[in-house]
Amino acid sequence: MSHFYKPGEFDTPGVKHLAKKYNVSRRSVATDNRLAELLEETNRIIRINGRNLTHLRFADDIILISKTPQIAEKMLQELVNSCETVGLEINANKTKVLRNKFASSHQINIRKNNTTTAIEDVEEYVYLGRLLNTKNDLEPEIHRRRRSAWAALNNIKNTTDALTCPKIRAQLFDSIVLPALTYGSETWTFTKALSERVRITHAALERKFVGITLTEQREKNLHREDIRKMSQVKDPLVFIKKRKLGWAGHVMRRNDNRWTTLLQEWIPRNEKRPVGRPPMRWADSLKKEISVRQGTQLIEPWSTIAKDRKKWIAVIRAHTN
Repeated sequence: MSHFYKPGEFDTPGVKHLAKKYNVSRRSVATDNRLAELLEETNRIIRINGRNLTHLRFADDIILISKTPQIAEKMLQELVNSCETVGLEINANKTKVLRNKFASSHQINIRKNNTTTAIEDVEEYVYLGRLLNTKNDLEPEIHRRRRSAWAALNNIKNTTDALTCPKIRAQLFDSIVLPALTYGSETWTFTKALSERVRITHAALERKFVGITLTEQREKNLHREDIRKMSQVKDPLVFIKKRKLGWAGHVMRRNDNRWTTLLQEWIPRNEKRPVGRPPMRWADSLKKEISVRQGTQLIEPWSTIAKDRKKWIAVIRAHTN
């Protein structure tokens, strides 16, 4: 098993030594060891580029991935039982079921101390600060980002109003409000409609920041460029593009078999594409803007360019300056 992507044999007698070596608790190592044993059974796995996708985890936040609800229920129950052996307990109230449209409606339960608890089905769930939903729709997450950005601006408004230096005020806005608006944007699949939504939200934040209402802007015949000169803040779409390109470069240059890289390179050869126009994917904009073509012939794909750090830095500068 690999803990934090550092290879090591996690056997029970060596738990104390490994916990000290990796600076993690003995419970964490023991749980990871048992988790790997439970989830690597061949009848449960989803094969991705030769590897078995059964779960994702970040600290104590674990996602179990299975082919059917029945398998998911068995995996969850075994995880509950294993956690008890090392003194850990799963919070059933925070555990949710998120299933796609192809899954059956089988109810998932866990049993503990002769008590059966039904796990709630949800249409969406916030995981690591990002709202996930069954439709893979980014619109609800954009609404959350807008609310977070307005809350961030309201928190610093008194401070920025008291400052007289435009540069410091802009730096405060760009370091607090802009990240709240664009959190997780490296993984966004941007359409023209979503880009416009972000731009409009940022423009409203910018007007509030400089103390001008939309009515006053129209009366004074001020354009976006005029407001930008007054605020001196960064362009949100350029900021997002720079972050996405930077993240894309990291993904393609990694060689430690992380799921972000494996899934990007994965081609499900045994599956058929659904009828109709496919939805826009994360890499589609990169293919269109970055890949080198001569007419209709592809000369160098973006993924190949991204593996060369110097070339990719030049690409980022060319597309964000």
